[in-house]
Amino acid sequence: MQDSTTWVGMDVHKGNIVTVSISGDSGTVMTCWETPNTTKGKERLAGRITGLGKARCVYEFNSLSLISALFSPVCSQPDQMSPVG
Repeated sequence: MQDSTTWVGMDVHKGNIVTVSISGDSGTVMTCWETPNTTKGKERLAGRITGLGKARCVYEFNSLSLISALFSPVCSQPDQMSPVG
């Protein structure tokens, strides 16, 4: 079981993040959390995921997620955006 991967699914909303972890060995749900979508809430969630050992995370993907993944969040104007790389 030491090489087992825990799969973590996240549904991210403006106010909260719903997270479920599933055992890679048995496919059973291990935990279910609802965390505030705040800096402190994300830090707490990262600690929980780290405590699971080897984990792979997935989240709901939509067009807004694609824009966030492709362009730097620190740009103030669209013409200043550059691909993250």
